[in-house]
Amino acid sequence: MSRTAILMMISTTLYTGACVEQFNFDVSHESLLLVVEGFVSDLSYDDIQNYPVDARYFEVKLKITSGVKNKHDEPVAGAEIQVIDDLAESWEYTEVEPGIYRLFFEDFKAEAGRSYMLNLELSNGDRYESNFEMPPPNQELADFFFEEEVITGYDIKAGEVVITPLKGITYKAKVADLGTQTDFVRYRWDFTTTYGVIAWGLDEDDINYKCWITTGFFFKNFVIAKDLEGGSTHDLFFLETNDQHLHEGFTVSFRQTALTADFYQFWEDVESQEKQEQLFAPPPYNIVSNMRAVGHDKPVYGYFGVVSEKFHRWYFSKKEISYYIDYPESLQRCGVPPAPECFDCRLISRPINSIITNTAPTWWAE
Repeated sequence: MSRTAILMMISTTLYTGACVEQFNFDVSHESLLLVVEGFVSDLSYDDIQNYPVDARYFEVKLKITSGVKNKHDEPVAGAEIQVIDDLAESWEYTEVEPGIYRLFFEDFKAEAGRSYMLNLELSNGDRYESNFEMPPPNQELADFFFEEEVITGYDIKAGEVVITPLKGITYKAKVADLGTQTDFVRYRWDFTTTYGVIAWGLDEDDINYKCWITTGFFFKNFVIAKDLEGGSTHDLFFLETNDQHLHEGFTVSFRQTALTADFYQFWEDVESQEKQEQLFAPPPYNIVSNMRAVGHDKPVYGYFGVVSEKFHRWYFSKKEISYYIDYPESLQRCGVPPAPECFDCRLISRPINSIITNTAPTWWAE
């Protein structure tokens, strides 16, 4: 990963971590906390097919974490989970791997004017539920654009920190005018990046010559903003234009969600906690949550959100930049002796929790 990507890739979620063995939830240890992550939106699995993004089912993730610096982080398996609407209709989640539960209903979505809650029961019988949430009105998709910029970067040379200029683009979102209203509109943008990689030791017609890597951690995880009148512009991320990841095709999917006031506060608290962690402060654990225990008083954190969402996809093109970009020929060399990834693109190093495939996504454009 480039130094720019390292500088900009700040994970702002409470729930990331590697998949591990099944964990039996131990409620006897007071320092262990249940964490719930999940949402539903006004776009179903079927609806997503109309957008240039990968289709997805709604998910809920359950983990336990330690109250001290998040040292203990394990998935919670064996739970029974369902989403229930205000007319008492319910939809069951299916556990697809320890701690990850998926809603396999192609036509399910959050309907305008209806409210939804999450209900779950752990394998030990402990029950939890969320408040009922109603999707906020969907908002017009922001106007996405970029501006060329040079920012200050930092590198390590001979053990010393060296300040270097980084030439690139800052991607921005300008929200639509909102007219006259009495409450804020609350936005959240997150980003999924896909880029091509090449196994230079193979012929171009080999099935493992080119692969595509998709990751949600190339840039900072998300940006939030709220607006009363609209028309404001918000910086989303910076991309260094000589980054080697741009060489074989590079695209970013933008997901814009409209949030309720409480769900916005949750993400604002997450962002604040992450900033404190960077200063080595202990996590505050006062993050707003709409989850609660039922019939007991064991702690639970996280949020089950009901949102409205829209998508936008952007493809990087050197033709859109005002200056020439040269990618070094050395990127095409395999080394001596050649590394295994030179003959199989699926072996090329990639970010943690990313997905790699040797089949081009249906929406991919060269």
